[in-house]
Amino acid sequence: TQINSGLGNFLFVQTLAAKDNYIFAGTSSGGVFYSTNNGSNWIQSNSGLGQFNIKALITDSSNVYAGLVFAGIFRSTNNGLNWYRFGLGEGDLLNTLSYNYSDFFVGLVGGIYRSSNNGVNGVIANNGITNNDIRKIVQSGSKTYSATFGAGVFVSENNGVFWTTLNTGLTDPRILTLCTAGNNLFAGSNSSGIFFLNNSGEVWIPVNEGLTDSVISSIGIKDNFIYAGS
Repeated sequence: TQINSGLGNFLFVQTLAAKDNYIFAGTSSGGVFYSTNNGSNWIQSNSGLGQFNIKALITDSSNVYAGLVFAGIFRSTNNGLNWYRFGLGEGDLLNTLSYNYSDFFVGLVGGIYRSSNNGVNGVIANNGITNNDIRKIVQSGSKTYSATFGAGVFVSENNGVFWTTLNTGLTDPRILTLCTAGNNLFAGSNSSGIFFLNNSGEVWIPVNEGLTDSVISSIGIKDNFIYAGS
C-alpha cells in the first residue's frame, strides 16, 4: 500500500528510520520528512541541513542522525525540527551510517570507516570486503552487516575488524539497503525486491508479495509494519 501524502511524487525515498512514534524518510532532493501517524501524512523538516540529498538516517534514544551526500553528518535532538553539523563524512560520497553505542560506522563509495570518537575522525575497516561500494550498514546484537552494490552482504562479529560473505540465496548481489528486526534481517535489492534472513539461518528467501517495484532502496520497521521505499 502506497503512503505518500505530503512527500510529492517527484521525490525518491532513499532511507527510512523510526524513533518513538516518528517515522523519518530521507529523500534525494527534498531533504527529511517525518510522519507521526504511521506514514499516512508526511511533513518536511530541513532547518539547518547543509543540503537536501539524504542518503542515511539512523536514531538512538535521544537523537536522529542524517548522512548527506558530500555534506557529512547532521544531528537533531528534537525529532528533526532542527539539524546541526555533527562530524565525519564531509566531502565524501556518503551512503550509510550505523551506530552501536561505542562506534559510528560510515559507509562510503570507497569503503567503510569506523569512528570511536563520535564521528570526529575514523579508521578504514574494509578487511574481508571485496567490493567497497558500501550501501548500508546495520547492527544486530554482536553482529554488524554491510550491504555492497555488486558483492552482496557481509557480516562482522568483531565490530568491523574482519568481514565474511553472507550471500546464499541472494539472486541479486547489488544490495541497496538492509534492515534488522530482532533476529531477522531484510535486504532490499536493485532488481529482485526484498530478501529475508533469520539471524540464525544461512539462506536468503525472497518476500515480494504485494510489491509493485523490484528496486527497493530503503526498508523501515515500526511496530508490526514493514515499510519499503522504492
